[in-house]
Amino acid sequence: RAVGALHAEVRVRSLMNVDVEQDVIEWADAVLLGAPVHYGNAAAALLSWVEEGWAPFWQDERLDGKLGGAFATAGGMAQGLEHALTSLHRTLESFRVQIVAGSPTSSSFGSYGAVAVTAPPFA
Repeated sequence: RAVGALHAEVRVRSLMNVDVEQDVIEWADAVLLGAPVHYGNAAAALLSWVEEGWAPFWQDERLDGKLGGAFATAGGMAQGLEHALTSLHRTLESFRVQIVAGSPTSSSFGSYGAVAVTAPPFA
């Protein structure tokens, strides 16, 4: 079902505009992390943001049971999309966020989340 059908409010934020405690810990019921894939991994800027911004909340019980997921873009199918998605899942799971992913047999997403294949940046 679409988010609108659930009467949910969605906030889309760039890394530089997120207050982790206010936007992630207190406000959000679910968190989606998305990043481009660089050299087979999620972009370092996103991983750095989690390491620095989320670290103070490592043991914060407000993260328990929160839902999460991931999405990624890459220059090709063999550029590390699934590796990046599972890395983002492990990152969220480290904070006790429960991962929600589409069914590989009944959705247009892969087993790990939504992906987009774009042209390589040097094309």
